[in-house]
Amino acid sequence: MSKKTLLTLSILVVLLFVTSKSQLSKKQTVTNHAKPLVSFDLGAVKTIVFTTKQESDSKSGDKIVTLQEISEGKWISLSSNGYEAQTSKVNALILSIHGLKSNQKITSNPKNYSRLGLGDKDAMILMLQDKDKKTLASLQFGKSWETPNPMQAETRGGRYVRVDPFDPVYLVSQDLNLSMEQNEWLNTQFLKIEKKDIADIQLLNTTPRLSIVNTTFENKDLPPTFSLQGIQPGDKAKDWVVDQVVNFFSSAYFTGVFPATDSRLMKAPFQSVVDLKTKDGILYHVFVGKLENDFYLKLTISSPETPDAKPSEKASKLNDSYTPWIYKLESWTAATLNKSYKDLIEEIQKPKVEEAQEVEIPKTTDALNSSDAVPEDKKSDENPSVSKEATETPEPGVLTTPPTSPSPSLSPSP
Repeated sequence: MSKKTLLTLSILVVLLFVTSKSQLSKKQTVTNHAKPLVSFDLGAVKTIVFTTKQESDSKSGDKIVTLQEISEGKWISLSSNGYEAQTSKVNALILSIHGLKSNQKITSNPKNYSRLGLGDKDAMILMLQDKDKKTLASLQFGKSWETPNPMQAETRGGRYVRVDPFDPVYLVSQDLNLSMEQNEWLNTQFLKIEKKDIADIQLLNTTPRLSIVNTTFENKDLPPTFSLQGIQPGDKAKDWVVDQVVNFFSSAYFTGVFPATDSRLMKAPFQSVVDLKTKDGILYHVFVGKLENDFYLKLTISSPETPDAKPSEKASKLNDSYTPWIYKLESWTAATLNKSYKDLIEEIQKPKVEEAQEVEIPKTTDALNSSDAVPEDKKSDENPSVSKEATETPEPGVLTTPPTSPSPSLSPSP
């Protein structure tokens, strides 16, 4: 490469760098002067409504998600029969809507709305309301938009949005969680019992009956250790399966939640599968049922009765929290609770017994192999009709040749 060419390339690189820095600086300046799209009091928001059409009272079966604050910091989903919502997600959504800004005006022509996903039939409508159902903000969200940014080797994205009723369409770059899936807004972890608080778990579908016992829960300085009790002599527990059962209760999640009065689910044949006892005496009774290849779980809570013959206050509150609901589970999650004896026992490998090998034994007697063997010249003096093998008792393990009958030609004459 010539010096002239090298110099030219160097100049181009410098110019490219300066241009990119200049554009980035301009971009940041513009962003700092971006227009806020909405304005409302954060603390005044008491209801959030998502719908897929402006006519939120439409009977066409459109999806709708309604979240409502019922007390300070506690939100529920009215569209999920009043089940508890994730407060952190709700608060994050309110903050992101409150902070929406844009300097990128796209169009004010209604004819262009449909191609941007902002037509009446395909736009997502988000409304924020106060305690009196007065609308604080109403926005329509359209399609997402992404384009490569060659200057920064990354992808820039955004979403088309229009503030009702007459504002133009803007492109916003803020991340927004606008999911229309009901479970996305719910607190799907319905059980969280710390391992250290578990006393024992009774497995009700094993024969013989097994239990998982926390052998260290009385000692707070030791980590919880669990042992499978009730196994047959000579059997060994599958420790990883035991841990699987214990871990279920510290992080149990559902894929759907329904009222316990649901007429369809009331037909499911629920069976008692597990009883869990905590160190303070609270008893969790777990029931699992199957309906149309789906698995469901119910919980009831009890405790040793107090002196006034009433359950403890803690048990009563837990029971009021769990009994109104039926939780839908993944099939593998349901199988974690419904273990058989065989599922929990590890097959012990017995040592192999080696087969006895046949040993070829020479067809000679100990006498012939010893130093006391009879010399050849003395053999003729012995009675030829009686062999030595016939008169000796063979030692165990030594093969002997049976005596042969005298030849007829050697028999004495009559």
